[in-house]
Amino acid sequence: MSEELTPEERTAAEQLSKYVAYSLANGKDKRRINEELVKQGWPKEEAAQFVDSIEQRLKEYAEEYKNTPEGRQAMASQYKRHMLYGILWAGGGTAVTIATYEAASAGGFFIVAWGAIIFGIVDFFRGLFGWLKYKD
Repeated sequence: MSEELTPEERTAAEQLSKYVAYSLANGKDKRRINEELVKQGWPKEEAAQFVDSIEQRLKEYAEEYKNTPEGRQAMASQYKRHMLYGILWAGGGTAVTIATYEAASAGGFFIVAWGAIIFGIVDFFRGLFGWLKYKD
């Protein structure tokens, strides 16, 4: 049985949907959002279903957006940043390794910043393959 919502209820539902969507898009934990809804009087199961439905709509919208020219450009730009940060991490790790090696040449120890170097290489290639996928 379908009930008609009053204009006030419809507005409240839209605002709540926007709040949940905004929270999810900004990385807020679904569990915390569910807890907030339960504190407002929602049954646990309904709160979880509501949040899941908003999350599903966000994923669908994101996939549709990625196929638009603006979305492809935004994704390519995001992956270019990964390439840049990858180069910076790998270069920084290499610089730390070289600097500490030179300082330890008279004796002592040096640091091989392999974590930063590997992370940078992986992030660079992640960015490269993503950029190749979305570039015009």
